[in-house]
Amino acid sequence: MYKFSWEDVITNEVPTLLWGATGLNADERPESIRRLIVTICENEGGFSVSPIQLTDNDLYQISLQLVDDAVKRAFREDTEQLDWPGFVLEDSESQRWRAVQRPRIAINSATAVDLDDLLPGVGESRAKSIVIERQRRGPFSDSIDLSHRVDGIGEEIAKKIDALVHYRVRPATDSSMELPDHLRSLIARIGSSAGDGLVTILEGAASKSGQRAAHRWFENRRAKLPDTTLEAEEIELIRGSSYYYAVIEFFDNAVSSIDVAMFHMAFPADTHPTRDILDALTNAQQRGVTIRILTDQDRAQDPYRSNAINRRAIAHLTAHNVSVRVDSPENLLHSKFAVIDDEVVILGSHNWSAGSYFHYDDISVAIKSEQSANSMTERFNQLWSVSNSL
Repeated sequence: MYKFSWEDVITNEVPTLLWGATGLNADERPESIRRLIVTICENEGGFSVSPIQLTDNDLYQISLQLVDDAVKRAFREDTEQLDWPGFVLEDSESQRWRAVQRPRIAINSATAVDLDDLLPGVGESRAKSIVIERQRRGPFSDSIDLSHRVDGIGEEIAKKIDALVHYRVRPATDSSMELPDHLRSLIARIGSSAGDGLVTILEGAASKSGQRAAHRWFENRRAKLPDTTLEAEEIELIRGSSYYYAVIEFFDNAVSSIDVAMFHMAFPADTHPTRDILDALTNAQQRGVTIRILTDQDRAQDPYRSNAINRRAIAHLTAHNVSVRVDSPENLLHSKFAVIDDEVVILGSHNWSAGSYFHYDDISVAIKSEQSANSMTERFNQLWSVSNSL
């Protein structure tokens, strides 16, 4: 798997294209446009990994598709036109309160400047907090939702501005449009300036993005089963904690070789359950069994924490002269398999962690098959050849 970062991918090209679609000068594009596009791609695209190495043009096209999907989904709902005005109570010269008509503000799309200017008692700081919270967690449903989610907007202020705002969400659009035309149409319906309109649209798309299964943009083709079949003498399904005891038994009985590719090997303390698996490996090493261990290494910005999780297990194994390598930080080694004595393969979803052993509903299979073992050893050798020695 190949890693990349949307922060690095979304530089100038995509933000400039979208900004230019509004008819504005590219030199005037604010940084917030790029940041919103990054957020959309991170939320829509899921983990930024790919089974194939992507070109710059691939990533450019994928990012446009992710933004297009997010915008069209966020703005697919219709919005009724509000045919009643807002009002605010003011103290008249006769010392009586009077209701003064004011336009209602769309709190789920208004800019911080508009919120500050048009809503009494909100102020610049709270207006910015409203926009930030809206971007993070989506539109507000009503005044109670607003008062609970935004610091400084208590029930009193929320009630005070309730007659001046509405919580309707978005205008309807034609989802068949290309993205630049779609953006221009939305801006025209919103009725704001081109720049503010684009920010509002991307805010809405960002707030709604990621609320479904991540768009796996590399799975646009139907998966095909391989034409070849492999013969097996025996296949055993290993569920839950059975995996933990089965792995130890297989390692204890190994005669010639053990190859392991494991995403995470959690070993935070000597009393951790993984200790028994590591002991089974080091004991096999002392019996003369050839052992190779391959595990994941991540970058500082990656969310997996592989370096921290695997560090102590790696140190323990290398201290016992077990051969350990880590993959390139630019790749993601998410495999969890072992090949024992060139005839048994253990393959599945179990990491080496207490949660995976005893709490999660992980499942693996043990396959006694020389053909399967040869196939997985070939895969292991490919990973091993491009990994980093310690």
